[in-house]
Amino acid sequence: MKKYSGYILIFIAVLIAAVGCFTAYYTNIIIRTAGTAARSGDGGQRSYHLLVAGTREDADFLQKLYEGAARAAESYDAAVELLTPTTLAQNVSIQSLLDYAAYVCADGIIVYTEDENIVVTEPVTVRNTNVAVAVVGTDNEKNGGVYFIGADTAELGHTVARTILGVEPRPNIIYAIENTDKNKATVRKMLAAVRETFVPPYAPQIRILSGKNGAEPGGRNQRIRSEIAEMEAGSAVVCFSADDTVFAAQTVIDFNMTERITIIGLYENSETQKYLDRGIIHTVISVDAEEIGEQAVAALFRRNENGYEGLPAAPTIRVLNGANRR
Repeated sequence: MKKYSGYILIFIAVLIAAVGCFTAYYTNIIIRTAGTAARSGDGGQRSYHLLVAGTREDADFLQKLYEGAARAAESYDAAVELLTPTTLAQNVSIQSLLDYAAYVCADGIIVYTEDENIVVTEPVTVRNTNVAVAVVGTDNEKNGGVYFIGADTAELGHTVARTILGVEPRPNIIYAIENTDKNKATVRKMLAAVRETFVPPYAPQIRILSGKNGAEPGGRNQRIRSEIAEMEAGSAVVCFSADDTVFAAQTVIDFNMTERITIIGLYENSETQKYLDRGIIHTVISVDAEEIGEQAVAALFRRNENGYEGLPAAPTIRVLNGANRR
C-alpha cells in the first residue's frame, strides 16, 4: 500500500508542476501583452477582444498591421492586443499563439506568417466556441475555415516583371534570392508570373540563388554573398523578403557594386527605406499593412456574423522607388 501511495504522490507532484508551467507560460504572455490592449476613450472595456500576432522578425510590418486593425476595431467597439516579435513571437510558434487566443477566449485573431508550410485552423476555447482567424502573409491551401488576406502572388510577380522592364538598360540576367524553405513554393509561383510577363525578344535568364541562414555576419549564407560579388554588371537581384533585400543592399555596398547591380525587393521595413533613400535599392514592392489590418478586422466580424462567405478585397500593392528614380 505504501508503495502505491508513493506513486500517487509522485503523480500528483508531476501534475502540479505541469499545471504550474502551463499557467506560468500563459501568465507570461498576458503580462507582456497587457499594455498593448486598446481601450475606449473613457477607460471602459470594449465589447470584443481581438489579437494581432506573428513570428515575423520584421516588427515594422506587424506594428503597421496592428495600427490598421486598431483603427478599424473602433467602429466595432473592439479592443486589439499586439503580440510583438521583440517580446514573444520570436520564441513562440504560431500554434502557441493560436492556443493563447483560445486560452483568453478572444473573439478573433489576425496571424502573420511567412511560412507556407504552417496549417492554421480555428482554435476552440474552453467555452466551446471557435476563435475567428484571419491569416496574413503566406497562405496554405490546407488551412481550414480561415480567411487569407494578402496580395495575389501572380500579381506581385507581374509587378516585379513590370519593374524590371523599366530598368535601363534591361538586365540580361536576373538573380532571385531564395534564402529560406518557408516560402519556396510561393517564390516559384511568383517567378513563373515574372517569366510569363516578358514578351520576346526580351527573354532574360533567371537564376535562383538558394541558401540558408548561417552564422555569417548579417545572418546570411556566405555562398550567396560570393555569387553576388561575381555578378556581371547590369544584372538584377530580386529578393522576396525585406531581410533579403537589406542583405543584398549590404552585400553590394561591401563589394563596391552599388552602381553595377539593380536590387528589387518585396516588402518594406525601416531598413529598406534607408537604402531606398540612398539609391542603393532600385525599387521595393510592398503591400499596405495598415489596409490589410483594416480588412482583416472586417473579415473577422463578417465571419462571426455570416461565416466565411466571400473573399476580402486584395490589398493595394505599393511600388516604392529609390532616390535615383524619384
